[in-house]
Amino acid sequence: MKIQRLKGRNAIDLLFREGNVIKQHAFLLRYKVTSIGSDIHLGISVPKSKFDKAVDRNRIKRQLRALVRQEGDILFHGLEGQGLIGMLLYLDEKERSSPQIKKCLIDLFDLLRPNNNP
Repeated sequence: MKIQRLKGRNAIDLLFREGNVIKQHAFLLRYKVTSIGSDIHLGISVPKSKFDKAVDRNRIKRQLRALVRQEGDILFHGLEGQGLIGMLLYLDEKERSSPQIKKCLIDLFDLLRPNNNP
């Protein structure tokens, strides 16, 4: 399983048109399980309406990308063998520390595992 960046207008349009939504803490995850490959494609977005300065948005995106890269095994445990495309949106109006974000991400991706879906 490899975590890659979500690219391509068609994939993003499909995700927002047909994807499911999970909201937890400061994050909203739009995702769709696909049968194409076993890789995970993830995009990260920080809205301009929440953080006016590009410097702040970029810092948060860098922080999120680093956490996803470092903690990918923990976050995506139990999702092996299925393709997944997703867009992670940061909705909080203030910056959080890395340990806080890590806990929020783990809680969010716990809801995505097959045994936790209602």
